[in-house]
Amino acid sequence: MEKLEWKGTKQYPEILFYPVQGEFIYRGCVICEDTIAFHRPVIDMLSEFNRIYPDKPLKVIFGLEYTNTQGSKSINNIFGLIKAHCKSSHNQVTIRWYFNKDDEDIFNLGEDLRYHFNIPLELIEIDEYDDPLRIRRSGESPEVFFHKAEGIFEIKGNSITEKPIEFFQPLIRPIESMVWNNKEKHYTINIIIESCNRGSKDYIQRILSFFNECENVTAKWYYKQGNEEMHSLGQILKSELKYDLELIQI
Repeated sequence: MEKLEWKGTKQYPEILFYPVQGEFIYRGCVICEDTIAFHRPVIDMLSEFNRIYPDKPLKVIFGLEYTNTQGSKSINNIFGLIKAHCKSSHNQVTIRWYFNKDDEDIFNLGEDLRYHFNIPLELIEIDEYDDPLRIRRSGESPEVFFHKAEGIFEIKGNSITEKPIEFFQPLIRPIESMVWNNKEKHYTINIIIESCNRGSKDYIQRILSFFNECENVTAKWYYKQGNEEMHSLGQILKSELKYDLELIQI
């Protein structure tokens, strides 16, 4: 199966589905008029996933900001397929439902889905983020530094964790939200990656793409002499990003 990567807008949600990895991410607003037609390819892919990979563990992340009535119905259809996969995979499904603090509508929707489908849905409240946000380096995970006020974003170290979705997902919302609302701000990005697995590459690429619409970005990709893997990854990102990514050998 091919992966699905739909970028979100102010009316349409971001939907990422990686069947081989067993990861499904759905986030943003759902206020499009014809939600049934919009979601049909997603429904078809989930149905095919259940048929081809009935025993595969599945990680589901929802981060809704707003949905209209029709959007709620489509989400309900998605959860019907998630419920079916819970049965076929013998409950090898983890579901995280993120909601903003004081957003009773999104909280209640998640609670209703958990009760109606009798699924292991975890409700996670999102509160204000610390500024700066810092994640300490470990053997498999990099150090991440994000200073919203000064517009600084840095990643340093190894990124070879077997669970990149759990490491990077908490970073997605604060970074994207800040960048979306402050596109005129000057941003400084420094990336020093020593080694990186496939899952981490996808998340790093995704985070860097958040800055594509910004007016002023200074971005540097550092790699050690002889590290062709990180040099090649930097070249790929440089060709895909809308701003200039300077490659620097150290």
